[in-house]
Amino acid sequence: MATFDDKAKVEVLKCLAVKGVVTDAALAGGVSPETVNRHKREKHADGSLNESYDRDFAMAFDVAMEGFRDSLRQEAWRRGHEGWNERPVLDKEGNIVGHVKKYSDRMLELLLMRHDPEFRPRPTLKVEADLTGNVTHSHAQLEADLSKLDRKGREAMRVVMKQLAAHAEEEATPAQLPEGERSH
Repeated sequence: MATFDDKAKVEVLKCLAVKGVVTDAALAGGVSPETVNRHKREKHADGSLNESYDRDFAMAFDVAMEGFRDSLRQEAWRRGHEGWNERPVLDKEGNIVGHVKKYSDRMLELLLMRHDPEFRPRPTLKVEADLTGNVTHSHAQLEADLSKLDRKGREAMRVVMKQLAAHAEEEATPAQLPEGERSH
């Protein structure tokens, strides 16, 4: 493999901005993907400083990747909003008189979800109750679901949980409580 000099770094960054694939970018620069990764990583996995780290290259790497992501966003927008000509429409003589235009509903949906909270999936909370009135839930799932809520959503959930707890207490009669919890 070649040395990772400035010329090789430029080739890596140019390819990265177009393809977004480190393996292909490294090949374009004549180096291994490990060499590319070593030059953009400040520390080793054990926390020790990486002497191959190149701050300027690491920053340029991030800029190249952002450029690649921008091109993906532009293409998603084009497919969802502008569409593309799929096939020509011919007249009786075989002349092209137009094209069948196609749009990607999925791309438009993804763009809407990214930019408009109204189109994002809403977090759900699964709560199960058995016939004796006991409420069960998965704590890990509950915490994960609650972490997705904004401040208003968390507050609303607190109110619902308090109402559920109050309702459960009202519904519990001494016959329903376990032997050790009955008050005499």
